[in-house]
Amino acid sequence: KKIIGNKISICYAGNLGEAHNPKFIKNIVDCINPDKHILFLSLYGSKYDEVFEYSKNKNGIYFLDNIDRKNMHMIDIHLVTLLKKWDHVCVPSKAISAVSQGSAILFECTEQNDNWQLLQNAGWRINFNDFEAVSKFMSSISKDSIAIKRKYAIELSDKLKKIKENSFNKILNNIINVW
Repeated sequence: KKIIGNKISICYAGNLGEAHNPKFIKNIVDCINPDKHILFLSLYGSKYDEVFEYSKNKNGIYFLDNIDRKNMHMIDIHLVTLLKKWDHVCVPSKAISAVSQGSAILFECTEQNDNWQLLQNAGWRINFNDFEAVSKFMSSISKDSIAIKRKYAIELSDKLKKIKENSFNKILNNIINVW
């Protein structure tokens, strides 16, 4: 809490593997204003070393071994990236996890991405390798705009929980009716 203060907290937590774009994270790193932002990176995967080496000596960036799920809600914006060829193949669980904790997402993906279609009210979308868009986003983002996306994230989380509950009830009813 002391490190964050009034800064906007941003985080990429999870796998940075074949389906993800390390350049997106590096673009965020290049746009961090340590007076305004703080970036937490809790990474693993095949592209970890590339981002670690690029980011390790930059101000406003902290590497963490892990982020406990109970603390995920403290992050203002979770970063999510999924390369186009992985659309409809992979589901970036970090997007669902972030929204289910009431956080906003900044998602580098195609407009047709399943998760984006489901979660778009809780975040912002960036086109691939668009440094100008990342820079503009980082310079203009405010706690007020984040609060609006967080509100939608909470509403979406409640909706997803109801969908899950209804699905389990349908499964249970089908099992009972078969017996």
